[in-house]
Amino acid sequence: MQKERKNHTVPGVNEKNAEKGVLRALAADLKVFGNLRVLCLSAMLCAMSYILGYFAKMIFGLGPVRFTLENLPIIFGGVTFGPFAGALIAAAADLCSCLASGQGPNPLILVGSISVGLVSGTVGRYICKSRRFFSLLIVEFVTHLIGSLIIKSAALHIFYGYAPVLLLPRIPIYAIIIGVESYVLWLLFRNRQIRTLLERIRK
Repeated sequence: MQKERKNHTVPGVNEKNAEKGVLRALAADLKVFGNLRVLCLSAMLCAMSYILGYFAKMIFGLGPVRFTLENLPIIFGGVTFGPFAGALIAAAADLCSCLASGQGPNPLILVGSISVGLVSGTVGRYICKSRRFFSLLIVEFVTHLIGSLIIKSAALHIFYGYAPVLLLPRIPIYAIIIGVESYVLWLLFRNRQIRTLLERIRK
């Protein structure tokens, strides 16, 4: 009877342990804001995102359809340091872009940018923890589906009046972007020196 009772209590204990593990992970991700090295790397990722977005605008213009890897540093930061750091990097990069262009931030596009950091950090840190290519592909797919294809496309339609037909080419373009960014992330996380460096930075 005692063995049976112990077996019945295991699921509840496992659920509590899982909840504690998630809370500890969230607390650890919040603590990265007190790490000067993490903040410096986050600033570098923010600058990289801005530069990549700037070159994409120069090459493809300001239209709704363009090939850009500006979200790659944001997703890298989110997967590495968690959703809060990813959201901070995304918000800072979007605000820097608006400041440089002399335009005020679009609230819905800002939400879409922040969601890229939040979703990539949440999925990459708590769901698809493996750094294998398929796991990173899932992170990229969910992130761009929510942040780029849904929220930002809605912003382009609502605030800038682009017809949904004009936004349809964003789907195949982001399919290519997802594949390219997943491969680049896989190469980065596969590099032993980069993994060692990131571990030292987090500590």
